Amino acid sequence: MAVHMLPALPTTVPCEKTVIGFSDATALYYALRQIPGISVIHGPTLNGLATKVDDVSRRSILDILTGVTPTPLPLERLHGLADSIKGPLVGGNLTVLASTAGSRWQPHFRDSIVVLEARY
Repeated sequence: MAVHMLPALPTTVPCEKTVIGFSDATALYYALRQIPGISVIHGPTLNGLATKVDDVSRRSILDILTGVTPTPLPLERLHGLADSIKGPLVGGNLTVLASTAGSRWQPHFRDSIVVLEARY
């Protein structure tokens, strides 16, 4: 599990890096976000980009990687007032996030829009 390698992460990197991935590495991504020069994209892996996502998703990842502001996704409100909701979009794998509770790597979600992934 990625959470066990968090103490070994460096505090700096020699050049800027972008890490893309999802699910079981959620704890790693939150820890990497704390290191200056590292950007994290919670999204499909290289294989998934090539074989499992549509062209719009591929374009969105390419835009992010090249510094182009991606087009916002149209969303459907499921509950609540019609007011606009704003905040950073955060989240990840629920089981992995729970494993970081109480540790220095526990993410803070105050004033954020949280999306959780759960696998059964």
